Amino acid sequence: MDNYIIAEVEGLYQIIKLKEFRRTKGVSFDIMDESTIPEIHAIDRVLHEGGAVSPGAVGDVERPWYMHTFQADNLLVLQGTRYVEIYTPEHGKIEKFVVTPDYVEHNGKRVFDG
Repeated sequence: MDNYIIAEVEGLYQIIKLKEFRRTKGVSFDIMDESTIPEIHAIDRVLHEGGAVSPGAVGDVERPWYMHTFQADNLLVLQGTRYVEIYTPEHGKIEKFVVTPDYVEHNGKRVFDG
């Protein structure tokens, strides 16, 4: 599994490359080995229309954050672009990501193409 981990800050995030399964004309078939994420309890499909923001404004806070203190989230973007900010008090700084089906950027630097 380690050769599929592109970047990691332990306890904060991992960027994991999918395993190439097959390439044929017009078909890219990739898989995620079960050892990569050994414990998945649910899969959510979230569709955002153009310009949608999630979570939405709460009171005077225009861009609130989610706070998932007792779960690990696994993000796989199939279409479009997802902007992600991750923070923990232990890490002490915000890590910013742009995630698409084709690339991942971390703090403005492209860290993965594929």
